[in-house]
Amino acid sequence: MKRETHRFLVCCLSVALFAGCSKEPPTQAPYYLPGGRKVTKGSLTPNPHVHSQTNNLSPGPVDMGSIPLKAIGLGSKKTLDAELRGLSDAKAKKQYEEAFRLTFTSDRKKRNYRRARVLYEMVIKVAPKFAPAYRGIGYTVFSTTLNFAASNEWYKKAIAIDPTHGESHYAIAFIYGAEMMGAQRKNDLTEARRKFDLGKKHLEIAIKQGVPDERGLMQRFFTKRP
Repeated sequence: MKRETHRFLVCCLSVALFAGCSKEPPTQAPYYLPGGRKVTKGSLTPNPHVHSQTNNLSPGPVDMGSIPLKAIGLGSKKTLDAELRGLSDAKAKKQYEEAFRLTFTSDRKKRNYRRARVLYEMVIKVAPKFAPAYRGIGYTVFSTTLNFAASNEWYKKAIAIDPTHGESHYAIAFIYGAEMMGAQRKNDLTEARRKFDLGKKHLEIAIKQGVPDERGLMQRFFTKRP
């Protein structure tokens, strides 16, 4: 009973902070971590199977204007424009823009995390050191599975490539904040304090990099240490 209550609270928190998560059932696993490790919902069991990328997307042109973004802030046109400057390949630029729009579009009915994931992987194949694509995959994994650990592996990969990528630090801060609350509910103060310290550190880096605290993570999680 406690496990079900915990799961319900975590899901509610996740939806509240990351409004617009996919309505697809969270049983679409397997998902794959950097390096090909397979993960199912709630599991990080390594698997030797390597994720084969899916390249069978429709080659037809996409009207980017029909997938709108908000002007500024998290998942915004301003962020997209800044990140696109990190890509030199014209095709990869188009793939990343479409993936970004399908992930963060303000028209939530047009979000398509499955297609976005495949597009991010195509970008990584061409530009393996492009940190924003790893962050994008992390978001699609979180949005379709609510698997904190699996999505966090992708966010960590992004900052390993680019330690200044603020959006990834912000996402990690959210993950640690949610995990801190879970540890508190279990009365595990040692773990709660560890997650608090980690999460606050990443949030401070994100803010220093100019990422706005739109989700109120500082107030929700990191005002008072457990």
